[in-house]
Amino acid sequence: MASTRNIDKDRVRRAIVHGILETCRELKLGVIAEGIVTAEECLVLQDEGDALFQGYLFTKPVFQHLPKVSPDIFALVKPLVPATGGAGLASPRNAPGAGSI
Repeated sequence: MASTRNIDKDRVRRAIVHGILETCRELKLGVIAEGIVTAEECLVLQDEGDALFQGYLFTKPVFQHLPKVSPDIFALVKPLVPATGGAGLASPRNAPGAGSI
C-alpha cells in the first residue's frame, strides 16, 4: 500500500510502480492496487494500465458482510472487459498468481 500512497504527487513512486506494472505485464500477472484513498491515486494507476483496485476510496473494511459501495464511485473507474467466451467481469491480465502493489 505504501507504493500507491500519494502516487499522483510523487514522480519517484510513480516510476517504481510503472516498472512493477511493466514487469507484471511481461509476465502476464494480474495486479491488485491496494490502499487507494483518493480519486487522483486511482486515476494515475488507471492510466498505467490493467489493474484492479482496492481501498478506502471504494469502501472501508468491514467484517462478515459485504460493504455498501457508493454508486458514484463507478463513474471514476473504467469498466473491465468481459472475459473472452465467458460471462462476468475480468481483466485481460487478471490471471491466477495476481500480485498486489
